[in-house]
Amino acid sequence: MTFDFHLTQTLQNSEGSIVALAFSKDYRYLGSASKDGQRDGIVRIYNVEARYQTIWYHRQLSQFETINWDNDCSLIMGTAKGELLTFSPKLRERHGKPDIVHKFSSPIHTIEFNDCGNEMLTCAGDDINVMKKEGGKKVFDRDVLFRKINLESGHSQWIVYPDDQIGATAIAPDCTALMVANSTKGLNLYILSSDSWKKKTHTYLERAELPIMSSTHLPVIFIDKGHAAVVGTANGYAVICDSENGGRIQTLRHSSCKFFLKAGKFCLHLRLPLCSRFSDKRASKDIQFRAYHEESLSIVTGDVDGNISIWDLGSLDSKRIRVLGTLVPAAVRY
Repeated sequence: MTFDFHLTQTLQNSEGSIVALAFSKDYRYLGSASKDGQRDGIVRIYNVEARYQTIWYHRQLSQFETINWDNDCSLIMGTAKGELLTFSPKLRERHGKPDIVHKFSSPIHTIEFNDCGNEMLTCAGDDINVMKKEGGKKVFDRDVLFRKINLESGHSQWIVYPDDQIGATAIAPDCTALMVANSTKGLNLYILSSDSWKKKTHTYLERAELPIMSSTHLPVIFIDKGHAAVVGTANGYAVICDSENGGRIQTLRHSSCKFFLKAGKFCLHLRLPLCSRFSDKRASKDIQFRAYHEESLSIVTGDVDGNISIWDLGSLDSKRIRVLGTLVPAAVRY
């Protein structure tokens, strides 16, 4: 298995550090969420087919935690104040403001959709919330079905005790495996089973690539229909690994400086809490996000300086860039 991604474009933003990236389902737009200081959040929408020209910009008096796109090409945003917002670049003017869908009492860390796109799941605090689109509507109903996670009961959940401290995780597209990035060794692939979990492969990372002295988790996501995974490292690399057999395939260098690559999620499966503070000085160059699509020709990474890098696979004159998902920073919480 081989890949040949190469850096083709860098987007530089003077405001905020990247905390979330997400491509629209038709791959026409890239959404970017940033935090500027301790209060403000910034969201941008780029036109992919116009070489990532900014077509929408919005500043919010609360920091963004996560973003995702629904099937109708509306960007859904979640904030640290529990605000669930939406904006459609197809229906609104460039300087328009997003609509408020719902206000939760806890920060929103996860926004996901079912395959049909008519149900949206959000995680706010320890609540799982489900909204629906009824009768072909373009917007989700404001009525929310609440489901509370009970970590003490053990109902409807797996509990596994790995060898090392768990960092960021990713679920395989076919839901048969779980990739875990730990803080001291590298990547472990677990085969999911109803009775027990079995560790299948391991990919070692060098000491300089691991956040041994930091609470930051390395980002990880599956690509190539689960045959490979991408992990961000503590020294500013994005490493493509063989998920089935273990080992490295290709290393992408986001920056010449050392910094932590923060983990998050692919437009996916599971979103983890964002890391808001970093005590390690190297975190000033931290990569925040990454994206890739199953039919994709590109991976996208972003850092705390607001820089976004586009890595293309294949010919440089490809007319359409497609992306499979995105990752966001995860923090250890005790």
